[in-house]
Amino acid sequence: MEKNRNTLASALQQLPTYMPPEGLWQRIADGIGQATPDEGALQDAIQELPGHTPPAKVWNALAKELDSQQVRVVKLRQYRRWGAVAASVAVLAVAGWWITREPSPLVSIQYAQETVHAFDVAVDWNTDEDTFDRLEAMLGQIDNPVVNKLKAEYEELTMAHKDVEDMLRNYGKDPQLVRQMADIERERTDIYRQIIELI
Repeated sequence: MEKNRNTLASALQQLPTYMPPEGLWQRIADGIGQATPDEGALQDAIQELPGHTPPAKVWNALAKELDSQQVRVVKLRQYRRWGAVAASVAVLAVAGWWITREPSPLVSIQYAQETVHAFDVAVDWNTDEDTFDRLEAMLGQIDNPVVNKLKAEYEELTMAHKDVEDMLRNYGKDPQLVRQMADIERERTDIYRQIIELI
């Protein structure tokens, strides 16, 4: 149970040791073997001790204290009896509520199995590239901080468009890649609209 058992054992090994003087154990053994003192002398000494009688008020105070403790014990027993009755009533009330409550609705579990067909949609993602190319040519001639910020976002989306297009070409038409490409095209179109409004 000791948490630091190794530390305690190490500390105990480092404590100094002492050897008793020669003949000590023999003297103790001889002392234990000696006869017990005379009982008569002890009884005489006890008889010579002085005796004292306490005042009457001490006995009266003790008697009152004992009576009050008996009353307290009786009251405590009554409290315990009423506590037991209250606990029994509470248990019966909870049991009655449990029996008479409405049953919980039955829950049934249903499941179905669906077959996912291969995702095969032919989408040409480069139909608007001519429009975007014209936009890039126009942006090269404009120097506006807001337009420049939109231009930077547009260039990032164009790079993402090319990356996802390469992945679609290499790995096939994965539904997640198609959704990602659709999101990129929506954002590119939104930025295109904002730039046209500012120009």
